[in-house]
Amino acid sequence: RTTRHSAQWQPPLLQPWDPLRATSTSITVSWTAGWNPWCDVAYYELQARRPAGHPLKLASRLGLQYGEADTESDIPFEQKLTMQDEAWTQWGLQYKGRGRVFTKLVELGTPHAVQFRVRACGKVFLDGCSEWTPVQTTHTVLSAAQDKVN
Repeated sequence: RTTRHSAQWQPPLLQPWDPLRATSTSITVSWTAGWNPWCDVAYYELQARRPAGHPLKLASRLGLQYGEADTESDIPFEQKLTMQDEAWTQWGLQYKGRGRVFTKLVELGTPHAVQFRVRACGKVFLDGCSEWTPVQTTHTVLSAAQDKVN
């Protein structure tokens, strides 16, 4: 059931991601506040997913680091991401709370990419939740010495 005020949500936005927000074993994401003129934000839900299968399988399908800058492609970057859904695991809840910064730990030796999305939710069930933000693809980074060898 949808009430009038539950349709008034302005979803949060994931802040632009930069490799400076990552290490070899963690990725930090942050987002802006969600807003609804008729109710308070009770919490944010952050979901994440990882590549399914072997890491090189995903690498051959999607250039993670500079995919948005591929100006020669006829397909918009966001559409490429949705076409890649079978290359990723199911969405899983990573964080539920009032804070707007989250650091995900990534085990060494596993695929380096993580996709995130977030939404804001009201205090009571009838307040509902905002739409999910667009998917943001992030990755861990190697040390400069390792990166130079690779």
